[in-house]
Amino acid sequence: STDRFSDFFYRVRAESPLHHQFLNRWLRTLSEPLPEIPIAAMDIEVRCPSVGHIPDPREADEPVICVCFVCSDGRKCAFLLLRSEVGDQVPEVAGVEVFAYRDERELLKAVFEFIIKYPVLVTFNGDDFDLRYLWHRAVDRFGFRREETPFEAHHDWMGVRHGIHIDLYPFFDNRSIQNYAYEQRYRETTLDDLAQALLNKRKIELEKPIGELDYKTLIEYCMNDAQLTYELAIKLRALELLFLISRIVITPPENVCRTGISIWIKNLLYASMRRLHPRYLIPHPEEVRKRGTITTRPVIKDKLYRGGFVKEPVPGVHFDVVVLDFASLYPSVISVWNISFDTVLCPHSECRDNLIPGTPHHVCRKRTGIVSAVIGSLKDVRVEYFKKLAKDKRLSPEERAFYNSVQLTMKVILNASYGVFGLRAFPLFCPPVAEGTAAVGRYALTKTIEKAESLGVRVLYGDTDSVFLHRPTEEQIHELIKWSERELKLKLELDKRYRYVVLPALKKNYIGVYDDGTVEVKGLAGKKRHMPAFIKRVFVEALETLSKVKTPEDFVDARNHIIHIVSEAHRKLRRREFDVRDLALVVKLGKDISEYRKTTPQHVKAARMLERLGRKVRRGDLIAFVKTRRGGAMPIDLARPEDVDIDKYAELLENTFRPILAALDLEVAEVTGGKMRSLFEFS
Repeated sequence: STDRFSDFFYRVRAESPLHHQFLNRWLRTLSEPLPEIPIAAMDIEVRCPSVGHIPDPREADEPVICVCFVCSDGRKCAFLLLRSEVGDQVPEVAGVEVFAYRDERELLKAVFEFIIKYPVLVTFNGDDFDLRYLWHRAVDRFGFRREETPFEAHHDWMGVRHGIHIDLYPFFDNRSIQNYAYEQRYRETTLDDLAQALLNKRKIELEKPIGELDYKTLIEYCMNDAQLTYELAIKLRALELLFLISRIVITPPENVCRTGISIWIKNLLYASMRRLHPRYLIPHPEEVRKRGTITTRPVIKDKLYRGGFVKEPVPGVHFDVVVLDFASLYPSVISVWNISFDTVLCPHSECRDNLIPGTPHHVCRKRTGIVSAVIGSLKDVRVEYFKKLAKDKRLSPEERAFYNSVQLTMKVILNASYGVFGLRAFPLFCPPVAEGTAAVGRYALTKTIEKAESLGVRVLYGDTDSVFLHRPTEEQIHELIKWSERELKLKLELDKRYRYVVLPALKKNYIGVYDDGTVEVKGLAGKKRHMPAFIKRVFVEALETLSKVKTPEDFVDARNHIIHIVSEAHRKLRRREFDVRDLALVVKLGKDISEYRKTTPQHVKAARMLERLGRKVRRGDLIAFVKTRRGGAMPIDLARPEDVDIDKYAELLENTFRPILAALDLEVAEVTGGKMRSLFEFS
């Protein structure tokens, strides 16, 4: 480690003593291996009267019939409640220790004794269900004293007295974790969706209520959920990421998994300033707000300031496309330009000509800002140290995996570090910091586009931190990268090479096909989670067709096939030739039904119908419904083909394919009407 540190400091020159101090801190703090702590992942099952029904954990009026644990010491344990209606025969389940009880109170007592053996308890939605249900069931229904349970009940989360409780649901539901740590590989945060997207596994599907299952099936179902939870924590390294974030932002792991990125950044900066006392004092929010106001006009409604630059795409199909990307653009801008709430609009007259491009804000030349030092050092250590170690073949797979977790953790923090300064609720809310960082980003991208065009490269599209170049030579790519480092002091990297790209006229939407046929979809509605299976299948078939195209000439057949599958789907809708379940839209309830007062979205209308039929529905439930005639919505279990509003689904199909068809030089009306135009010329 000492040799590696020396090599790092030889390659990376600290901008200031403060920058050096933080570089040293991150290297030493994040290089330490994580301790091996005994872990137990838990899942519970409660008797339910119907499939899909979720008992209210605060009422806890149904018995706990099974609790399963998967542990880091290799144990798999099931605590089973024997019931007269199911029988007395205790099943044997391969690899599982089964403990059976006739008395639910004794089962709960045994479960509590087991929990305290493991310092870390991991659940999926344990705050809202598993632990809260066990707590209320034990205390309210069986008269346990609070100290007889291992739990600490809080208003919106559940802790354990002997250790820590990690609920993976809010952690995976964190947008920064979804986007940067797991690179948008999942769209919804149900256990089934996460397992399918990240582990290539599924929850076991049930055809009858939990309470009607035989003991063996019940244990297998519950144990599978506990196993998936354990694998998300360990195999997907979620716990490792969580503990590493905890190290960086100086926040207990229990708090990290339940709070958002703005809390992490606040704690990171506050802790950094405390370490530097008395040179730094944590400023009062009002003092920071006085540093300046917004001076740019936002392009997007409801935004405070103007964000990243987006160049209008050149619509069509373009072969041989290279994407260049600024590495960690905004953290790099903060570091290079010394942008911080304590450096923007400083009082020094000699600094007033050091203007941020496109704004009247100037930046201090005389001192290093705390934000610039913290974020810049994190960025340098990630890119120049941990990212390199994560790819170093001389290290063991375990070491490389650990260093990859470290660099991913830093990526999560870095990518969210700039936006928080533009949030009014953030205690260090400082408009010039957020606005100035975005302004430099726009400046960098526009200058890069100008430079590319001056080199004779056609720029097809640009968005925030990346440019799409049409058939650039290796010399042109090399020259652009060198120019950026020399003139902008920003690192431009070769990010992707596409065989071809389908660019609609819409910004932030495209389809890119790699040389191996892999298809990457950005922004288009057909890939979104709530999309009905009927439309999603058509969209996937269109993507498969596009993946096989190797030359412009291949597009003749591909284009005709896409015309065929879209028009055929439209015809099936009009003739009602579908399984009504394939038209289900699935939307999560963002709050309890009683909280929807001003407006009633369609999924809430469907949920209220379920309530009237006796099913309990609560926040977080996924509601599957179809759009019906007369502007209504109906739960999927009640809907028939004749209830479906065909016009609404035809419109959804058309809107999904309109951007793709436009890029293929087609109008939706032509495809659904069966007409064809002449083929367009490929670029």
